[in-house]
Amino acid sequence: MKIFNFVILFFTTLVIISCEKKSEKVTNPKDYNVFLEMKENKSLDFTNSEIDFWQKKFDAAPNQITYLSQIASNYSKLFEIRGNINDLYKSEDLLIKSNEALKYSDVKNIRSLSRNYISQHRFKEALVLANKALDIGEGMIETQKLLFDVNMELGNYTEAQKNLNFLINMKDFDFLIRISKWNDHLGDLKTAISFMEKARDIAISNDNKESKIWAFSNLGDLNGHAGNIKIAYDYYLKTLAVEPNNSYALKGIAWIAFSYEKNTTEAKRIIDFVSKKYNSPDFYLLKSQIAEYEKNNDSEKQKINKL
Repeated sequence: MKIFNFVILFFTTLVIISCEKKSEKVTNPKDYNVFLEMKENKSLDFTNSEIDFWQKKFDAAPNQITYLSQIASNYSKLFEIRGNINDLYKSEDLLIKSNEALKYSDVKNIRSLSRNYISQHRFKEALVLANKALDIGEGMIETQKLLFDVNMELGNYTEAQKNLNFLINMKDFDFLIRISKWNDHLGDLKTAISFMEKARDIAISNDNKESKIWAFSNLGDLNGHAGNIKIAYDYYLKTLAVEPNNSYALKGIAWIAFSYEKNTTEAKRIIDFVSKKYNSPDFYLLKSQIAEYEKNNDSEKQKINKL
């Protein structure tokens, strides 16, 4: 679900608001050590079992194209869980096969491939597919959500606003997270936080795990961007309470330790734990930035070369 990336603005703000001396301490290893040391990953195990289940069904009935979509969806979930780009590529291959078999006539499959391209930052290709789904005309609400997401990534803000106007529904989680993103783009953080809090309330009311993870982690980012560091930290902990293996929240805590508290030792400890389970260039980049701050230029070059 992590289409909107508030994290860049959050991290930039943390750097700006931090000074060379250590700031007031916010993080406490006792709060999150249990999440760093977890060996069990129920989400990973379940997703792998789902892939095995649907793969066996497809092998037994290769004419059932819908099974390909199920397998592709779970490979996308694998990418979210462990950050391995090969999972995203596997999902793409399956979605291409599914769409080709259906001659690009099914909007759900088209939208799924478009979202895959968004995850790969292939935004122009994603827009082509989103417009193809729009031309078919089915499931217009979901297609308008997709178009808003792509247009925001491409900086097509006039079009994105039109897409958002199509979606207006103050009781809808998906609309609220998008209007929050829109207000963040406008620089109105207070309103952006307010809308994300409304989305949070809906997620809690519906007891929807994915929605809660989304709302809590983005409230962490937004409050960090606003300089509300303690609130941001608490929301990352709330995210981990819902999904103990959420690497995004742990990385957020590492950024607070580094950019706000100037505790590079703790930040690196968190990153080293998380990077064992989650493979992402973001961690190398973060470690290179820490090395630069510590004036450890040789180490910095090594991290950058791994990107």
